Amino acid sequence: MTEEILDRIFEKIAVRPPYFALKNLNLVNENLLKAEIPVEQNLYKETGNIAAAEAGRHLAILGSCVAALKNTNDSKHYYLAVQANVKRVSFSNKEEKLFAYAEVLKIDRRESVVKTDLFTESGIHLFNIEIKYKILLHTIFEKLFANQNTSSQNINHFGNPYKKDFPLNGIVFGKNTLFAKLGPIKESDCFGHFPNFEAVPVAILMHALSKAAGKLFSEVLNYQDLQYTVKAGIINADNLAFAGSIIGINVFYFENEYYNFKCEAVSENGTPFGIMKLALEPVKIKNYKNIFNSI
Repeated sequence: MTEEILDRIFEKIAVRPPYFALKNLNLVNENLLKAEIPVEQNLYKETGNIAAAEAGRHLAILGSCVAALKNTNDSKHYYLAVQANVKRVSFSNKEEKLFAYAEVLKIDRRESVVKTDLFTESGIHLFNIEIKYKILLHTIFEKLFANQNTSSQNINHFGNPYKKDFPLNGIVFGKNTLFAKLGPIKESDCFGHFPNFEAVPVAILMHALSKAAGKLFSEVLNYQDLQYTVKAGIINADNLAFAGSIIGINVFYFENEYYNFKCEAVSENGTPFGIMKLALEPVKIKNYKNIFNSI
């Protein structure tokens, strides 16, 4: 059944392997899709089975798949994840297979809202992520971003860029702040994420922001070996960054909002690509203020 579902999905979405890495897809019912979730990305100093940003990548793809299957228009569409509400439900660092479910809550021709949940094989509920998508018909997307079309270029794709680390450059710490640069991100770094229109995946941006927040967290607590878990996050990504971009990474810690960070990924002229509010909890330190009480 997986191959049949994949054939249907790949006719309707604009994401391909290796960015698309879901396994064993199974349509439980017309609104609910299940898949096995791989772990590919380094955790840095985050603890658990999978980095929150990578969980977000796979669940956002799974959500776009079930939305595409539900979409009555069979044409190819671009499902742009523009908002996400991330909540850690429980914690596990036991190595076992991970599975996710995605359920359509709302869909029309312009947007969709999907609820996704990530579990371990033994049934531990790790994350709940509700995702909002902007839906663009492929002809509209390709017209809007015609100046980003790389179909005439000979791009060498090799390996899986989503298993590697994207370093932060020029890190500068201030009082409760961190500023850095990411990139330039190459076309081959976006392999599978909108072929011929290589856009920087939100997952790369969010992983960079999360890692930067972790570095600032270590600085704030003056403990360089600090390990932490991501407890919650609120993400907005209204603008696409395309390959070739150098991205500014700005992180702010709020002393009156215990262990809460505001993280920004911006263009060189200040256009926001992604903004994330993040609540982190240090390992072995139990007191933290939930981000949802502070916004």
